[in-house]
Amino acid sequence: MGTGFRYEHHTTDGKDLTYLTLPLSKTLVFGSGRELTFRLPLEYRQVEEATAYQAAIGMSYKTPIINQKWFLTPSVSYGAVGSIDLFAIAQIVSTSLTSNILLLTGANSRYSISMANLIGYSKTLPIEYRDYNLSAERQNIITRNGILLSIPTRDKLSGKRLITDIFLIDTRALGDSMYEDQYNEIGFSIRPQDFKKNKESTNFLVQRIGVGFKYFHSAVSSGWSFNVGYQF
Repeated sequence: MGTGFRYEHHTTDGKDLTYLTLPLSKTLVFGSGRELTFRLPLEYRQVEEATAYQAAIGMSYKTPIINQKWFLTPSVSYGAVGSIDLFAIAQIVSTSLTSNILLLTGANSRYSISMANLIGYSKTLPIEYRDYNLSAERQNIITRNGILLSIPTRDKLSGKRLITDIFLIDTRALGDSMYEDQYNEIGFSIRPQDFKKNKESTNFLVQRIGVGFKYFHSAVSSGWSFNVGYQF
């Protein structure tokens, strides 16, 4: 099981945007790196005086392609977003495929460098209620490409092994015009090092907590976010 909290703040054309996200998840571990994850992220947004809410349910399946160095993860999700203040509501369906490749491991595993690439498709669906027919009619192809540097360390107080991840991500949206169709993120996170419970189960996480911070920038906005996650 996993839960967490993310606080995100944007500044766009002099307007303040705040996002509060509660990510809930359940992961089934099958061994050899294969994992089935169910997600239920809940989000609250505030744009100046207007508020909006979003909820979704999704599923992804992670499977190894080459040993423990290359993984593919297809995902699907369905959600809805709406705002009484803006008198707007929409259904959203999406699917994606993520590739994660371990590119390089330093001597004595002092560091590792990996690359992740995602391509996804999202589409809004109309909502009919009594005499109202709301349809945003948006469909987009989304790409996310990132590089990750992982550095093992050890907490001097507890003696536990930790991993510090430093990442850089580029996100782009193709298709229907969007207000923000490209942005970059740079950040870091700190988490306990994964360990093997037994020979049949890899990456079996028990009471793992991590924290992270990132800064993002686009042609029309900039901002930052802080997140904390917990798996048990």
